[in-house]
Amino acid sequence: MLQTYLNKINSTLNSMVKSFDENYSVILSDKYAVDLDNEIITYTLLVDSRNDNFYKNFVSRFPCVENFNILFLSILHEIGHLETQDEMENDTKIRNTELDEETYFNLYNERIATDYAGFWVQDNFEIAKEYNDEIEKVLFEMYDRVLD
Repeated sequence: MLQTYLNKINSTLNSMVKSFDENYSVILSDKYAVDLDNEIITYTLLVDSRNDNFYKNFVSRFPCVENFNILFLSILHEIGHLETQDEMENDTKIRNTELDEETYFNLYNERIATDYAGFWVQDNFEIAKEYNDEIEKVLFEMYDRVLD
């Protein structure tokens, strides 16, 4: 039964990312990330303190996202990396060092991805709300039926 809901979540997220570009796709993983070359976004359903801090940072910059789900915002942030990759800097050297979360969130590539996502929500609020609500519906169904 759990697999059914994981498939529903994946299908819902794939529909969302493909509305940005037909080549984009998502797969469940143990973290949020993006493979720029293959246009694959990985996501997780695991919760940790980084999620809270990412969310707080996002909301502080874009108050309009306050009532949106962390999964939706994280996927949108990763889409931001794909959509802004031509503007990205090579920050591999700094990423390979110990970074506190505030420094990480302020890396140029992270800022422009979040900016893309935040401005997209501002400009497409009703569509964003529909995607968010659809994702939450599937998540809540899973929590209620499988994890309860």
